[in-house]
Amino acid sequence: MCIVFLKFDPHRKSGGYKIVMAANRDEFFNRPTKSAHFWGENPRVLSGVDMKPGKEGGTWVGMAENGRLSAITNILQSSPVRHAKGRGYLITDFLRGNQTPLAYLENLPEEGHGFNAFNLLTMDLSESASLAYYSNVSHDAPEILPPGQYVVSNSLLQTPLQKTIHGEKIFQELLQDKEEGDEDSFIRGLLKLLDNSVQFPNDPLVALEGTPLPEMVRDGFSAICVRTPKEANYGTRTNTVVLVDGDNHVTFVEKTLKVPVDVEKFEWEVNKFEFNVRQFY
Repeated sequence: MCIVFLKFDPHRKSGGYKIVMAANRDEFFNRPTKSAHFWGENPRVLSGVDMKPGKEGGTWVGMAENGRLSAITNILQSSPVRHAKGRGYLITDFLRGNQTPLAYLENLPEEGHGFNAFNLLTMDLSESASLAYYSNVSHDAPEILPPGQYVVSNSLLQTPLQKTIHGEKIFQELLQDKEEGDEDSFIRGLLKLLDNSVQFPNDPLVALEGTPLPEMVRDGFSAICVRTPKEANYGTRTNTVVLVDGDNHVTFVEKTLKVPVDVEKFEWEVNKFEFNVRQFY
């Protein structure tokens, strides 16, 4: 399912960050995945990589060295298509391409029906930096989003889930209290947000949109950090934090469950990457 917290302030020069992103990946624990690493060239891309047969090479959040960044979330739907196209390729294609964030999304509506429901964010840090958004279940065309703060989860932007509203308040408090302080403390605060397990089982939107999984599993989706009964073998398995400062220095932190996942005792590994945005198209 996934959730993304984002602050986009691309022209900020000092104090705080141009980009603050904190994202969860919710997935079956036995789905083969590579942890975050640099791959490709011209530009190199930093991301985790889906290795499910037939969908190898997709991802859920990633950033290229030239300042392109993208993230995707699933939207709850009662009857997902079993053999739909892999949504993760929508990110990797953008990160390795050279279209503007909006132009890339404008090419998607014609083929959007081939994917299960999604929200997709694309952005870059070129001189004309921009953030764009599109959902294949919305009646709205792809759009440019103004600089600001956003939370994208498992419903459309204009119809947020209760967990989205709950998380947005915490995210705003973190930006006010910790963004211009110690970076490590700020990252810890963002990871704590991603670990928030408060459920909203009576959220009418969760019940309305539905899921083919049992009700007790569905309730897990109502929290930022998804936890479900052990037999479901599903939940939040990766936290990602991306910070880009006024000098275009990137800090990318991935906290992910060690594979194979032991549902009796979750064990996590943390990897941190730092680099400077190197080039623009």
